Amino acid sequence: MDTTEIKAHTITILRDMAPELRARGVAQLSVFGSFQRGEAGPDSDVDLLLDLHPGHHISLIDRLIQRDRIADAIGRRVDLIPRAGLIEDIREVVERDAEPVLP
Repeated sequence: MDTTEIKAHTITILRDMAPELRARGVAQLSVFGSFQRGEAGPDSDVDLLLDLHPGHHISLIDRLIQRDRIADAIGRRVDLIPRAGLIEDIREVVERDAEPVLP
């Protein structure tokens, strides 16, 4: 598979996981970084930007569990970053780069 096919396959898997993710408070999930731009190599991880429903909070343990479930499903390492946790220095770049997977 080329990078375009890998990206499409990964997005399909994430969308298939939507009911589970939504049940855990996920309002939106976006892919960003090298994977989104089609520059990912065979060992690249998938960077995901996480937005929760208003008033919903997620513990670090729950976020790690979600990250691992996603990684197992797509067969790649995953960085699951809450939008609220973005540091100001990179917020603009990440938000500009982010492509919604679960809008």
